[in-house]
Amino acid sequence: MAVQAKYLFDQDFAPDAKSAEKAMAPAELAIMLAEAESNGYRDGFGAVVRVNFGGRWGPAGEVHGGGGYWSQDSPLQVLSLPEHAREIQVRWPGGSVTSNTVPDQAHEILVTFEGKLQVLK
Repeated sequence: MAVQAKYLFDQDFAPDAKSAEKAMAPAELAIMLAEAESNGYRDGFGAVVRVNFGGRWGPAGEVHGGGGYWSQDSPLQVLSLPEHAREIQVRWPGGSVTSNTVPDQAHEILVTFEGKLQVLK
């Protein structure tokens, strides 16, 4: 599920669709993680995701739940990148690391604990 802004508001607080298009990042990538429930984890909670773009690694994003009182963060990681992602690395709870090449034009992917990558969109 790629997340996109439909409207931005200028100083007059009126929706401005054109400025929303300009503000969009050149590349967005939504990442979902899936683990075998037999190891006690679901939805990749505790995993750390990093994306390589343009020959450099971006910041690490941790998948976690429980952001506050009676709340939970989404396990879906949505990253805005200056250019298309080339590689994704996931460090899973327990220490195993998987690495995959991100196909061109992928906007939403699923990465499994076994190291398989599936393009969803």
